[in-house]
Amino acid sequence: SFGSRLFIVSLSNSVFTNIYQVIIGKSFSASSLGFYSRAKTLSMYPVTVITSVINQVSFPVFSIIQDDSARLKNYMSKTLSMLTVVTFPLMIGIAVVAKQLILILLTEKWLPSVLFFQMLCVVGMLYPICVVNLNALNARGLSDIYLKIDVINKVLIILMVIVTYRFGITAMIIGQIVNSFIGYYLSTYYSGKHLHY
Repeated sequence: SFGSRLFIVSLSNSVFTNIYQVIIGKSFSASSLGFYSRAKTLSMYPVTVITSVINQVSFPVFSIIQDDSARLKNYMSKTLSMLTVVTFPLMIGIAVVAKQLILILLTEKWLPSVLFFQMLCVVGMLYPICVVNLNALNARGLSDIYLKIDVINKVLIILMVIVTYRFGITAMIIGQIVNSFIGYYLSTYYSGKHLHY
Protein backbone atom coordinates (compact mmCIF):
# COMPACT_ATOMS: atom_id res chain seq x y z
CA SER A 1 0.00 0.00 0.00
CA PHE A 2 2.93 2.32 0.71
CA GLY A 3 4.40 1.84 -2.77
CA SER A 4 1.05 2.02 -4.57
CA ARG A 5 0.37 5.47 -3.09
CA LEU A 6 3.77 6.71 -4.22
CA PHE A 7 3.08 5.25 -7.66
CA ILE A 8 -0.23 7.16 -7.87
CA VAL A 9 1.54 10.40 -6.90
CA SER A 10 4.27 9.76 -9.47
CA LEU A 11 1.70 9.01 -12.18
CA SER A 12 -0.32 12.15 -11.41
CA ASN A 13 2.88 14.22 -11.46
CA SER A 14 3.65 12.89 -14.93
CA VAL A 15 0.17 13.88 -16.12
CA PHE A 16 0.26 17.33 -14.49
CA THR A 17 3.87 18.24 -15.37
CA ASN A 18 2.92 20.04 -18.58
CA ILE A 19 -0.64 21.12 -17.80
CA TYR A 20 0.23 24.82 -17.95
CA GLN A 21 2.10 24.43 -21.24
CA VAL A 22 -0.87 22.58 -22.74
CA ILE A 23 -3.40 25.23 -21.63
CA ILE A 24 -1.14 28.12 -22.72
CA GLY A 25 -0.49 26.41 -26.06
CA LYS A 26 -4.23 26.00 -26.66
CA SER A 27 -5.27 29.47 -25.44
CA PHE A 28 -2.41 31.76 -26.49
CA SER A 29 0.10 32.23 -29.28
CA ALA A 30 3.06 29.94 -29.91
CA SER A 31 5.46 32.76 -28.98
CA SER A 32 3.70 33.23 -25.60
CA LEU A 33 4.07 29.51 -24.95
CA GLY A 34 7.76 29.74 -25.87
CA PHE A 35 8.36 32.64 -23.46
CA TYR A 36 6.55 30.84 -20.66
CA SER A 37 8.32 27.52 -21.28
CA ARG A 38 11.76 29.15 -21.30
CA ALA A 39 10.99 31.09 -18.13
CA LYS A 40 9.71 27.95 -16.39
CA THR A 41 12.69 25.82 -17.42
CA LEU A 42 15.23 28.47 -16.43
CA SER A 43 13.60 29.36 -13.10
CA MET A 44 13.21 25.73 -12.02
CA TYR A 45 16.69 24.58 -13.04
CA PRO A 46 18.53 25.71 -9.85
CA VAL A 47 15.90 24.31 -7.47
CA THR A 48 15.62 21.07 -9.43
CA VAL A 49 19.37 20.51 -9.07
CA ILE A 50 19.30 21.40 -5.36
CA THR A 51 16.23 19.26 -4.71
CA SER A 52 17.64 16.21 -6.50
CA VAL A 53 20.76 16.37 -4.32
CA ILE A 54 18.70 16.85 -1.15
CA ASN A 55 16.38 13.97 -2.16
CA GLN A 56 19.27 11.56 -2.56
CA VAL A 57 20.51 12.37 0.93
CA SER A 58 17.46 13.28 3.02
CA PHE A 59 15.12 10.37 2.32
CA PRO A 60 17.64 7.60 3.20
CA VAL A 61 18.74 9.49 6.32
CA PHE A 62 15.16 10.18 7.41
CA SER A 63 14.30 6.50 6.82
CA ILE A 64 17.19 5.28 8.99
CA ILE A 65 16.19 7.52 11.91
CA GLN A 66 12.41 7.38 11.40
CA ASP A 67 11.75 5.95 14.87
CA ASP A 68 13.95 8.49 16.67
CA SER A 69 11.74 11.60 16.73
CA ALA A 70 14.37 13.84 18.32
CA ARG A 71 17.03 13.00 15.72
CA LEU A 72 14.51 13.24 12.88
CA LYS A 73 13.47 16.72 14.01
CA ASN A 74 17.11 17.73 14.36
CA TYR A 75 17.96 16.55 10.82
CA MET A 76 14.84 18.19 9.42
CA SER A 77 15.78 21.45 11.11
CA LYS A 78 19.31 21.35 9.71
CA THR A 79 18.13 20.40 6.21
CA LEU A 80 15.42 23.06 6.06
CA SER A 81 17.75 25.75 7.46
CA MET A 82 20.43 24.90 4.89
CA LEU A 83 17.88 24.87 2.07
CA THR A 84 16.44 28.23 3.09
CA VAL A 85 19.86 29.83 3.38
CA VAL A 86 20.82 28.59 -0.10
CA THR A 87 17.54 28.68 -2.02
CA PHE A 88 15.98 31.97 -0.93
CA PRO A 89 18.96 34.25 -1.68
CA LEU A 90 19.65 32.34 -4.91
CA MET A 91 16.10 32.68 -6.24
CA ILE A 92 15.74 36.30 -5.12
CA GLY A 93 19.14 37.07 -6.66
CA ILE A 94 18.35 35.58 -10.06
CA ALA A 95 14.93 37.28 -10.03
CA VAL A 96 16.62 40.65 -9.45
CA VAL A 97 19.11 40.15 -12.30
CA ALA A 98 16.58 38.37 -14.54
CA LYS A 99 16.88 40.77 -17.47
CA GLN A 100 20.67 40.55 -17.61
CA LEU A 101 20.58 36.79 -17.07
CA ILE A 102 18.16 36.23 -19.96
CA LEU A 103 20.15 38.57 -22.20
CA ILE A 104 23.33 36.59 -21.52
CA LEU A 105 21.84 33.08 -21.65
CA LEU A 106 19.03 33.41 -24.19
CA THR A 107 19.64 36.69 -26.10
CA GLU A 108 17.43 39.74 -26.58
CA LYS A 109 14.59 37.98 -28.38
CA TRP A 110 13.64 36.22 -25.10
CA LEU A 111 13.26 39.43 -23.05
CA PRO A 112 9.43 39.14 -22.95
CA SER A 113 9.94 36.13 -20.66
CA VAL A 114 11.61 38.23 -17.92
CA LEU A 115 8.41 38.93 -15.95
CA PHE A 116 7.32 35.28 -16.18
CA PHE A 117 10.77 34.20 -14.99
CA GLN A 118 10.73 36.58 -12.00
CA MET A 119 7.29 35.42 -10.90
CA LEU A 120 8.18 31.75 -11.28
CA CYS A 121 11.21 32.27 -9.04
CA VAL A 122 8.74 32.67 -6.14
CA VAL A 123 7.32 29.22 -6.92
CA GLY A 124 10.85 27.82 -7.02
CA MET A 125 11.73 29.20 -3.60
CA LEU A 126 9.14 27.08 -1.78
CA TYR A 127 9.47 23.88 -3.79
CA PRO A 128 12.52 22.35 -2.00
CA ILE A 129 11.00 22.99 1.44
CA CYS A 130 7.86 21.09 0.45
CA VAL A 131 9.97 18.21 -0.85
CA VAL A 132 11.88 17.86 2.45
CA ASN A 133 8.67 17.87 4.49
CA LEU A 134 7.10 15.26 2.21
CA ASN A 135 10.28 13.13 2.34
CA ALA A 136 10.09 13.11 6.12
CA LEU A 137 6.44 11.99 6.01
CA ASN A 138 7.32 9.22 3.55
CA ALA A 139 10.26 8.12 5.67
CA ARG A 140 7.83 7.58 8.56
CA GLY A 141 5.64 5.44 6.28
CA LEU A 142 2.93 8.09 5.96
CA SER A 143 2.44 7.78 2.21
CA ASP A 144 -1.33 8.11 2.75
CA ILE A 145 -0.76 11.70 3.96
CA TYR A 146 1.58 12.31 1.01
CA LEU A 147 -1.13 11.10 -1.38
CA LYS A 148 -3.74 13.26 0.37
CA ILE A 149 -1.57 16.37 0.02
CA ASP A 150 -0.91 15.54 -3.63
CA VAL A 151 -4.62 15.11 -4.42
CA ILE A 152 -5.43 18.44 -2.77
CA ASN A 153 -2.62 20.13 -4.74
CA LYS A 154 -3.81 18.66 -8.06
CA VAL A 155 -7.42 19.73 -7.42
CA LEU A 156 -6.18 23.24 -6.61
CA ILE A 157 -4.10 23.32 -9.81
CA ILE A 158 -7.17 22.43 -11.89
CA LEU A 159 -9.28 25.06 -10.11
CA MET A 160 -6.59 27.74 -10.54
CA VAL A 161 -6.22 26.97 -14.24
CA ILE A 162 -9.99 27.18 -14.76
CA VAL A 163 -10.19 30.50 -12.88
CA THR A 164 -7.06 32.20 -14.28
CA TYR A 165 -6.49 31.10 -17.90
CA ARG A 166 -8.96 33.61 -19.35
CA PHE A 167 -7.04 36.50 -17.76
CA GLY A 168 -3.70 35.69 -19.35
CA ILE A 169 -0.42 34.00 -18.59
CA THR A 170 0.51 36.43 -15.79
CA ALA A 171 -2.72 35.54 -13.98
CA MET A 172 -1.97 31.84 -14.44
CA ILE A 173 1.46 32.31 -12.86
CA ILE A 174 -0.14 34.19 -9.95
CA GLY A 175 -2.34 31.11 -9.56
CA GLN A 176 0.79 28.95 -9.45
CA ILE A 177 2.26 31.19 -6.75
CA VAL A 178 -0.93 30.87 -4.68
CA ASN A 179 -0.83 27.08 -5.19
CA SER A 180 2.81 26.93 -4.09
CA PHE A 181 2.00 28.76 -0.84
CA ILE A 182 -0.95 26.43 -0.19
CA GLY A 183 1.26 23.40 -0.95
CA TYR A 184 3.91 24.80 1.39
CA TYR A 185 1.30 25.25 4.12
CA LEU A 186 -0.08 21.72 3.68
CA SER A 187 3.33 20.03 3.74
CA THR A 188 4.47 21.94 6.83
CA TYR A 189 1.11 21.50 8.58
CA TYR A 190 1.12 17.72 8.20
CA SER A 191 4.81 17.33 9.03
CA GLY A 192 4.18 19.46 12.13
CA LYS A 193 1.15 17.37 13.06
CA HIS A 194 2.69 13.93 12.53
CA LEU A 195 6.38 14.60 13.21
CA HIS A 196 5.83 17.24 15.92
CA TYR A 197 8.19 19.63 14.13
